[in-house]
Amino acid sequence: MPSFANAQRNPRSLDALLAPVREAARVPALGAAVVTPQGLMAIGTAGKRAEGATARVTNNDRWHLGSCTKALTAVLVARLVDRGVLRWESTVA
Repeated sequence: MPSFANAQRNPRSLDALLAPVREAARVPALGAAVVTPQGLMAIGTAGKRAEGATARVTNNDRWHLGSCTKALTAVLVARLVDRGVLRWESTVA
């Protein structure tokens, strides 16, 4: 098993794993990363920058998350509720 320090310098590629997922989802591109408290463990991309384009998406491309941030925020809050840091009845204030 590689060390955490080595994984941060040389994260595992997720490209081969993402390619069939992207094809099944019928989206132009897909990107993913695995980040732990020790740092970046794995990263990858699959597909093109736009439907019909020839330029491939890369790990350095910027991604627009759009309204996905609402779902991501809900997941983070749920994890804090599970840990007892917040309650579902908590307010933003």
